[in-house]
Amino acid sequence: MNRVFCPKEWFIKDYVIILDRKQIHYLCDVLRIKLNEDIVVFDGSGNEYRCLSEELSKNKIKLLIKEKAKMKTKRKIILSIACALPKQKGRFDDLIDKLSQLGVERIIPLFTERVILRWDAKQKDKHHQRWCKIARAACNQSGRTVLPVIEPVKSFTELIAEADSYDLKLIPTIIQKKHSLRDALSGLEQAKMLVAIGPEGDFCDKELALAERAGFKPVSLGELVLRVDTAAVSVAAFVRLNEK
Repeated sequence: MNRVFCPKEWFIKDYVIILDRKQIHYLCDVLRIKLNEDIVVFDGSGNEYRCLSEELSKNKIKLLIKEKAKMKTKRKIILSIACALPKQKGRFDDLIDKLSQLGVERIIPLFTERVILRWDAKQKDKHHQRWCKIARAACNQSGRTVLPVIEPVKSFTELIAEADSYDLKLIPTIIQKKHSLRDALSGLEQAKMLVAIGPEGDFCDKELALAERAGFKPVSLGELVLRVDTAAVSVAAFVRLNEK
């Protein structure tokens, strides 16, 4: 059965009314749905519905809501990942896709001292829109019902200033002596958690010192030196596989 994302404002009483041309094209020309066909719709905030296509045209699609699915159990570990932007084009796009599939609640792109990329406001907005689109597609594919929050690009100091609300803050590094990720998560059953992933070459000494003063715990991801995106995906997968 086909599954698509529709924002809450498209829900009107017992129907989902689709007027967006791109979504109409996707449903009619890509998925090729037919009249009286069942389709699953999720709204990105945890709700999922079984619908029936009642009206299909070039300008409008009308879906009848037949039933609402049971809400999935909320995760006990709410994971946010802040990740330095890799220099290679497209790698952060892939990272958004994989972290969305792995159930990361919040993804924060970072400019750090050793990040080579620098964007103006227009470039930041363009990338942010694309990342949100990638996240929606990943949720659609993976069966996830809650869209991740993709934050605007932040500086490392901005991240530190906003980190007080987290129960557990980790910063993987290859520089300092530190505990393993497994040790840091030992016995953890419920937490709001933030992990900061550094750029190629790791965080600089100043950033590591700033993070430790803010309560971040340095951790190791093993003996090998991982790429930025590999490190982020490894952390997310490890957290999810070890959830109780």
